[in-house]
Amino acid sequence: MNFKVSVEFENELKRLGKKYQSLKSDMKTFLSELKVNPLMGVEIFPNCRKARIAIKSKGKGKSGGGRIFFYYKVSNYYITLLYIYDKSEKETSNITNEMLKTRSILVSEDITDKTAKSVITQVLILNQRSETEHITVYVNSPGGSADSGMAIYDILKFSTAPIRTVAIGLCGSAAVTVFMGAGAGQHFCTPNTRFLLHQPSTGIQGDASDISITADEIEQVRRRYNEIVAGVTGKTVEQVTKDADRDFWMSAEQALEYRLVSKIIRTKSDW
Repeated sequence: MNFKVSVEFENELKRLGKKYQSLKSDMKTFLSELKVNPLMGVEIFPNCRKARIAIKSKGKGKSGGGRIFFYYKVSNYYITLLYIYDKSEKETSNITNEMLKTRSILVSEDITDKTAKSVITQVLILNQRSETEHITVYVNSPGGSADSGMAIYDILKFSTAPIRTVAIGLCGSAAVTVFMGAGAGQHFCTPNTRFLLHQPSTGIQGDASDISITADEIEQVRRRYNEIVAGVTGKTVEQVTKDADRDFWMSAEQALEYRLVSKIIRTKSDW
């Protein structure tokens, strides 16, 4: 937490010495109890009048330009808090909350650590609400980080609540791993979905020994990816490895024939 001090109060704070450190400690305790996003600007004023003037000039209690102002009294000093938020993130959060009400999760971006964090959080929340009702995960992603894909796959398998996945649009690479996280017979897709299986790849740089170690890790990831696909489709790991050695595209019908998909659905009544 960064503290910004009003110019009028700067000299007084210098005289506070250790008392100011105590004030900062009180502030941190106080702010942690607010349970709000910690991305804030904090100003300290010596009296209520100056705090009110500062807030009034910025728009007390109003949100605009992604900013909201509050003030509180802590340790006999008046504190103004500038809460800064990203409007697009706020809108996304609102959409996510609405999705959670229907026990649905949308994965519609590259598979990254951020994606994994979001999906894992939502799965855990929905499991806490009910361990018997289905969770539906909609997947529309070209892929991304193999490790993040595996993390999402693991949490879907970890879930006590039954999981079903629905591929829409494009489901490729690490997104296929996510798609495989559903229970048996619970892998669905819409008619125009396309699937892409391929081996993981990366740009390797460094010493020969490091390159060798990284290559071994990529091979382990590749084998695990193929094992997961083989487990769902009923094919041998060798067959999947051969198929995915190069970009292996499938339409919805081809994915159904390959047994990557349990059923092609056109409406929710087709579950």
